[in-house]
Amino acid sequence: EKEAYDRYLKIKRIRENELKTAIEDGEYEAEKKYVPLIQKERTKKEEAQKEKKEAQKEKEEAQKEKKEAEDEKEQAYLEKKELQRKSARELKAAGVPVEKIVEITGLSRKEIENL
Repeated sequence: EKEAYDRYLKIKRIRENELKTAIEDGEYEAEKKYVPLIQKERTKKEEAQKEKKEAQKEKEEAQKEKKEAEDEKEQAYLEKKELQRKSARELKAAGVPVEKIVEITGLSRKEIENL
């Protein structure tokens, strides 16, 4: 009876070792097969995120350039208006009729009268 029990334990250990080895082999095969796929997907995802960040950066740069262009345009407009007012003041001081100043400067009659 002791001999049968010992044989049973030995067979049980062998089966457990075989099962453990099969599991480890399966894990190894799965890792060998799927890790490269997972890494490939991870790389694709990282590249997509990188492209998205670059696109966002380009968009922000374009918006910045647009704002700068608008600011320059606004500044040029303000400088033009100031030059028109200065010219109108000088013409008004020289006694040029308001209608002629309107024609020359492009300012309205009211703007010229307020100078």
